[in-house]
Parts: sequence; C-alpha cells; structure tokens
Amino acid sequence: MPLGRSHFANPVVPDGNPIESQIASVLWQWKFAEPNYRDSMLAASKFASMLEFWFPFSSIEYTRKRQIWCDGVPLFEIKEIGRVSFLVSGVGYFPHDFTPFELEFHFINRNDLKPSSVIFRFGLLDHNGALRMIGQNKHPSCVMHLRPTLNSQWAVAVELTEHHAGNAG
Repeated sequence: MPLGRSHFANPVVPDGNPIESQIASVLWQWKFAEPNYRDSMLAASKFASMLEFWFPFSSIEYTRKRQIWCDGVPLFEIKEIGRVSFLVSGVGYFPHDFTPFELEFHFINRNDLKPSSVIFRFGLLDHNGALRMIGQNKHPSCVMHLRPTLNSQWAVAVELTEHHAGNAG
C-alpha cells in the first residue's frame, strides 16, 4: 500500500531489536488473552514504555532534523486488523506537547517476534503543512480524536520493512 508522505528514502530496521521483539510478544499475548484481562496485562508489561523507547525517530530524516523524541505515551489502544496484523494508536509527548501516532505491525506468521513491516504514522499537519503539536492543556483522549484518517494528513507516514534493513541513508 503506498503511503501519502515519506520523509526518508531508506528506512533502517535493526536486526535483533530486543524492544521490537518485546512489543511483538506483548501484541501476541494481547491477541490470545481473555478480553477482560487485556488491560491489566498491558499495564503489567509496561507496553507504553516499550513504545516510548522504540519509536524510530532517529531513522526518519523528518523527525531526526527536528530533534523529536518521545517522552511518554499517556494513551494508546490496540486493535487487531488482520489475522497477523495489529494497529496501535495513541497519543504521546513529543517531546513536550501531545500529538497522535499510529503503528501498524504486520507479521508473516502467528507468534513471530519480528514484524515483516511496520507502518508508522506520526503528527498532525497545520494549515501550512508544518508539524502541529497540541499543548498539554488538552486531555490525551481529545488529541486521540484528532487523528488523521488519510496518510496524506499525517506529518510522517512511512513503511519500515525488512527489505530496507541495512540501507542507511
């Protein structure tokens, strides 16, 4: 699926990324957990902290040039979007204000610990096409409702795939 905006030509997906493997493990545990146990399982796994440290900002020219990093994920939700695919959507501090994000994790087989691709969407665009952040005076759930519906509306929408591994730009 082509993405509306890509701010780098050669994404880097590190081999053997332990945080990525932990995220994958939690996603599979979530999938097979009883629905009434899922929230407590996610809290115990420290999933939000894993996301905070995993975000691929240093691999994306757009975010690297703006020195963007994640300083916390106060709100997220997981949805199963296919037999071996998940959508993690949420709101994070990047670094001092809120903005929404989405991560699609796609796997080849059930229980794989390395995704075959990850689609990363981040940030709102203002009317001039620049990155728009939302002050902390808004509740994260209000920011979550501002999530764009089209790839072209995100500040960053890129696909990180195994195919590109090792092609540092």
